Formats: sequence, structure tokens, C-alpha cells
Amino acid sequence: MILSQTILGELYGGLTPLELKQLSAYLDEKPNEKVKKLHQWMVKLTKENKLIDTDNQFLLEKVLGSKTAVYSSFTTLTNLLTNHIKDYLLL
Repeated sequence: MILSQTILGELYGGLTPLELKQLSAYLDEKPNEKVKKLHQWMVKLTKENKLIDTDNQFLLEKVLGSKTAVYSSFTTLTNLLTNHIKDYLLL
């Protein structure tokens, strides 16, 4: 699925550059390195306007480091990151 069509892609597409920077600082306080790595990739793709051209498989390989990684692990990471974004937006 193309990232711009996912909940995570829509959330990142709607954040301003300042909000992305503040979200990065917020996530620096969290212990999960894979969530941070996913966030860094999402920020990069957002800034480069590549959410429309990139699919979940690309991120799965970049974040989990394998083409054969378990997709449910990636789904868990995206759900965690989505929840962190919601918590950040509520602050």
C-alpha cells in the first residue's frame, strides 16, 4: 500500500515542519529505537514529498532490515508510532 493512503502517511502529510521537529524531540524521550527509526524515515519521505511514491514494503525493509521480516512486527511499529503522534498532538 502506498504510504500516502495509510493513516500514518496522512498524519505525517498533515504535520508542519515545526510539528515534525517537535515530534522528533518528543520521540527522543521514548525508549523504542525501531519506532524512532520509522519516524526518521517518515520525516525524510515527508520532506522529500515521496509519500505518494513509496510503499509499506520499502519501510519494512529499511526499518526492520529484511525483505522477509514479519509484516505483523511492522504493523505493530506503525501502530505504536501512530499512538505516539496522537499523544503528542493532544499535549
